[in-house]
Amino acid sequence: MIEKPVFLSISGSHLYGIPKPEDIDIRGAHIINEENFWKNFGKQHPSWCIEKIYNGIDIVSHEIQSYVKEMLKPNVNFIEQVLSPITIVRSEYYPELQDLARDCVSKAMYAHWKGFAMHTAYHAVTEDYKKPKRNLYLLRIYYQGISVARTEMLRSDFDSFRKLDCFNDSLVQGLFDCKKNGVDFFDKHQFLTHCSELEKILQDDITKSNLREAPSPQTKELAMEFVKNIYKKEFGWSK
Repeated sequence: MIEKPVFLSISGSHLYGIPKPEDIDIRGAHIINEENFWKNFGKQHPSWCIEKIYNGIDIVSHEIQSYVKEMLKPNVNFIEQVLSPITIVRSEYYPELQDLARDCVSKAMYAHWKGFAMHTAYHAVTEDYKKPKRNLYLLRIYYQGISVARTEMLRSDFDSFRKLDCFNDSLVQGLFDCKKNGVDFFDKHQFLTHCSELEKILQDDITKSNLREAPSPQTKELAMEFVKNIYKKEFGWSK
């Protein structure tokens, strides 16, 4: 299905610690063959992304150069896919890609968390905050950002966030119970109050954090060299 994967990992709800058995997301990066490389070379929107749904498994893989560019933005989703502890395919290039992903963890990720929180909150409002899964996704965004600001390491699942002093165990457990039992969430006031607190904590913690401001020019240089070397090796190019 994916001829030359650099890596494939489990993402989505299983990575976040709120799994739905029939809902499995696999994300990754791949190397395209030389024919497709030249067919799409120079195009503004090359068709290098692979998207498949197979027996309820949602698979999305991006060409490695496109993937690395997203990491460098930095796009938190792409970084956490590389650093996912649930990896199902690892190529010889994967360890170096992980090192690059760690170098992309920075204060610049705040823009992603803020934008994603606004997007998630917009949908939560239209649902009157009754969907427990949506609410859990919104909390996870805040907890993840605060965790990164304090530890300088990217974690993705709720169990990792329980160590935070701002973690609201009873609220999270209530949402998990609602999700498990298939019922609407009901304590909107408590949820919105906690989200407001977390938004302020995230902003303050990012400001005070010792994280680098953004991926460094050296990291960007290494990333492009990494992609170039992959294709040199795969295509047998000497330059």
